[in-house]
Amino acid sequence: MDGGISLVNYNYHKLLEPMEFQKFSRDVIQMRDNIFLESYKEGKDQGIDGGYFHQGSTIIFQAKRWKCDYRTLYRHLKNVEREKVEKLNPDRYILAIAMDLSRLEKDKIKELFHPYIKSSDDILCESDFNNLLGQDKYKSIEKKYYKLWMPSTNVLQNLLNSTQHGVLLYESAREFEEALRRAEVFVKTKPYNNALKKLEEKKVVLISGEPGVGKTSIAYQLGRYFIQSKRYTAFYWVKSVDDIYVALRSEEKKVILFDDFWGSIFQESSVSGKDEQRLAKIIERIKDDKNSVLILTTREYILKQGFKKHADLKDVVEKYKLECRLDEYRDVEKVKIFFGHLKQSKLTWQQTEEMFHEHKKIVKHANYNPRIIEMFLRNVDIKEHPQEFVENFWDYLECPENFWQAIFNNLSTEAKLLSIILLISPIPIQSNNLKEMYNRCLKQMDNVIEKKSFQECIAELERTVIKSLAFEEESTIIIKFQNPSVQEYLHSYLHHHIDHYFDILLHGMCYYNQLVYLLTDFSNDLSDEKYRIVLKKCIDNFESMPRITKNFMDFLDDNEFEYFEAKINGNSTFHQFYDLICCYGIRKLSEYQAFFEKYIKKFSSQLGNFDLVIEDEDLDIYPHVIKKCISIGISFSGLNIIKAYYDRICYENRFLDIIDFKGVFPKEYQVFLTDYREKIKTYLEEYYIDKLYYYLEMDDVSHFKYLCSEIPEQLDIYGLAYTSEFKSIIEEYLGALDEAAAVVEECDDYQEENQVGESELAYNEVVNIFKNDIFGENSFFWEEDLQDYIRNSVLSESLKNELIELKEKDECWYIHEFLKDEMSFLFLERNLIDEGVLYKNAMLFTFQLIANMSSCSDIPNQQLIGFLIEICPDIMYRENAMLTKEEIMSTEAYKIHFEDEERFFEQLVKCGLFVEQGKWYELVNILLVMMPFGLFIASLEQEDKIDYYNSMNMEKEWPVLRVRKKKTSAVEGNIYTADIGFYYFKNTDWERVFFKMFFEFDQADYLEYYVIPMTHTYFQEVNRDTDIETVAIVLKNLEFTIDINRNGENVGDQMSVPPVWRVIESLDIGYIFDLVPYNFSEEQMNYIAKKFEIIREGESEIYRINFGRLENTEIISELEIDISAQRVFKKIYEVLQIC
Repeated sequence: MDGGISLVNYNYHKLLEPMEFQKFSRDVIQMRDNIFLESYKEGKDQGIDGGYFHQGSTIIFQAKRWKCDYRTLYRHLKNVEREKVEKLNPDRYILAIAMDLSRLEKDKIKELFHPYIKSSDDILCESDFNNLLGQDKYKSIEKKYYKLWMPSTNVLQNLLNSTQHGVLLYESAREFEEALRRAEVFVKTKPYNNALKKLEEKKVVLISGEPGVGKTSIAYQLGRYFIQSKRYTAFYWVKSVDDIYVALRSEEKKVILFDDFWGSIFQESSVSGKDEQRLAKIIERIKDDKNSVLILTTREYILKQGFKKHADLKDVVEKYKLECRLDEYRDVEKVKIFFGHLKQSKLTWQQTEEMFHEHKKIVKHANYNPRIIEMFLRNVDIKEHPQEFVENFWDYLECPENFWQAIFNNLSTEAKLLSIILLISPIPIQSNNLKEMYNRCLKQMDNVIEKKSFQECIAELERTVIKSLAFEEESTIIIKFQNPSVQEYLHSYLHHHIDHYFDILLHGMCYYNQLVYLLTDFSNDLSDEKYRIVLKKCIDNFESMPRITKNFMDFLDDNEFEYFEAKINGNSTFHQFYDLICCYGIRKLSEYQAFFEKYIKKFSSQLGNFDLVIEDEDLDIYPHVIKKCISIGISFSGLNIIKAYYDRICYENRFLDIIDFKGVFPKEYQVFLTDYREKIKTYLEEYYIDKLYYYLEMDDVSHFKYLCSEIPEQLDIYGLAYTSEFKSIIEEYLGALDEAAAVVEECDDYQEENQVGESELAYNEVVNIFKNDIFGENSFFWEEDLQDYIRNSVLSESLKNELIELKEKDECWYIHEFLKDEMSFLFLERNLIDEGVLYKNAMLFTFQLIANMSSCSDIPNQQLIGFLIEICPDIMYRENAMLTKEEIMSTEAYKIHFEDEERFFEQLVKCGLFVEQGKWYELVNILLVMMPFGLFIASLEQEDKIDYYNSMNMEKEWPVLRVRKKKTSAVEGNIYTADIGFYYFKNTDWERVFFKMFFEFDQADYLEYYVIPMTHTYFQEVNRDTDIETVAIVLKNLEFTIDINRNGENVGDQMSVPPVWRVIESLDIGYIFDLVPYNFSEEQMNYIAKKFEIIREGESEIYRINFGRLENTEIISELEIDISAQRVFKKIYEVLQIC
């Protein structure tokens, strides 16, 4: 980069998101003009993206990240943006465009915005930005927007050439390419910004965090930033301390990235600590090295564990440490990550659209996980139906058995075993407990020759299955699953493979909790023999086998609690007794009856020993345990059980819940209520007064009010009255509620509401930006501007006049199809410029377009025609013509005619058949494939043609729902297809064109072998003895519904349109809406008023008549519908010559 200028050639539309381009443009303009442009919150800019307001001078700036035809841009600026600028009336207007403009095009825009654009320099386009970024002055901006630097530049090649050590070359190159790939979906978060600041200040940063939180992604982007922004020229991906020393020998400016460094070098075998000492020295050396930066990542728990062993390294590293947590991500950041992966995926348009609309549910889902999203999207079959694809995604997210199966199958044998051990253990579990059982189980696996160590398995599982957390108070490590759905999959897996793991687990178990879990959750999968073995071991070791009693519930996330709460709460001895007796009740083994009776009677006798602590959870399940014991034949004194339990409840000052005994001991329960009536009343009143006083002191209004509503319910359960004395005490407490607490709560609600509102605004703006970015911008004002567009085109005057004349006439429908949208018109315009003539014969028009495409590419005419015919069925049954490059090249049509050669795809784009729209390629107009296909069918031998027409059997198709509403100045119509059912054409407009095309190219045979037989069959089926009955059955089958206002006007209709009527309408033979009159007489309205109720719909009052539900045909003659319908039928009979 000599002389302060370098050549850059960035594609800003492709590399930057809309908001990024806006900020980038703002920064360039600020530096160029030495001004400060205010920026506005997303969604609140009212058409401007930045402003300068100083001493009465106003400058506004706007950025358009568009990549389109110049005339599209100009038309939008003219019809949309100019009015906004005129309202603001600035002294100066600056426009930034992410596309290239010629000098003439700039001048036209300058003239459009006169007098606001002072100079063409205030219209910055792609080449202007590249020119400025080539100057040293703007290098800081280039560095800031790291996405600009992609593999298309020479930097990567220079970087790889400068990596001098052969051992590092290959892996460093591949990892750097991975960094470039991830840049497209990387979202700058607070941890990234903090890490960047630390690295710039201290030359070393250590990023720690849980597995999957994004440590490596942040490290990648930090490395990219320094290569681009700081002009570092070498990138080293190292795997050992020795690699760092090799990298440091290079004199060039370099980035050294050591991913998961402690997991790589500081294994249990590293007893001497030599690597740690060497790394400490390296860190101290690099902080003073102007040519090196060091980026380290590690798992948080390993870091804390390592610090305990190597205090000297802790003193050095602590100052460079930065912890990264996934729970710090906001919804806006989550949705950006999701959209980034969606944008980078190879999904079809339909799959992408279906998935896009799920964004809110995905971001809010408890199992949201970027890694799962990325892995799912990376492995999708593009041939999968979009709705099925989305359903599969939710299966993956909520119960991703197939997803986890693929992961589980790739695990080593030892890692699979360790995950099974974790499944049957209390979760979360201490690492040392898990390790103890793993080592014991490993001894049972004689078939494994080289057995992995516990630490190796942990490292393997942490990539996808588990996460490890440091528990500082206990100086230990806690292990849990990364995602609750892993546990669900493993549970299902063990159900199907219990015989394989039975002996290994049975003989390797160290803790009673695991043994009981095996029995309770898998007893149905065990043979009688194995069930007896496990039950015997449970009972024999009930008192002697150690239990895991430590509760690490605080380490569970909200979405995990419901999955693991039962296992945690089920760790008490009494709860495990309950589990045992439940299993015993299924398959009774009489030799163990005495064990259960002895234990429950001992526990019951301890209820009265208030010096003995009994856990709350044990008291909660006690009535259920008694019930289960009775079911296996153990007898009790019911009254003594209830009394002892009640006394214990009162002693513990717990919520009184003895109603469960009513079903177990009905007589004794009634005796107890009678004997203890006053005691129960006193206890309940004292209990609630104490609780209410506590919540009153805490200003906890919600809990206080909940208790107040609970009191009468509880009293009623035990047959007690809500006395006026007790009620007055409660009302006194209610009056004493601190009003200030309510004010504070109201204020908090307002602030929270305000924050949520702003957050929601930013979220919605991100959604809109990505929607436009992924699916493309909408066209503007096409219908209104078509004539102006034709007049402003570069066509000859005669051609312009021909097109305008055609636009007003109902002829040459196939040319009309190219006047309906901007993209089609531009394609037609290019063809007309080259040909200089407009053919008004359908066949000649088709060949004209094909010949022009062939001449604009290297594809021979016949080869192109063959491709267009073959690919037509692949496209015309879709909802739209948006495809990925991979979709197009994977079609049989492409493989047959172009033999998978990529150069032909480029020619298909070059000739205008497909237009690039972001990641999509859109077929310009469906007629470009449909007309060659139609000509091919029309040229078939008679027998083959008849077979084809017979194959177009649409009887199985579901009708489409058509709804029309008459507005003040127009009729608004919509067509809907059902979510279920079968349709040949998902795009009903394409279906219409398809029918018209055969009528155009092969009228006689098409009518004889397809239209007439279909129509004849239909009218034979609906024909009845009288005209009125025939009309009635037609309207009934169509489920025809009309809305009539008080003035007698038909203001709307709704019907289910079967294929035969869609064919008839497409060929302009007859129309369903003509079956019913448009206006009704006063006499007819009086008849309607007597028969039907008036209903309100919005601000209108209407009569709604559903002919699909009417049994009486009288109304058809009264409203003269039979006359209008027979008029339609007559025309159809005459045109098609059927009776």
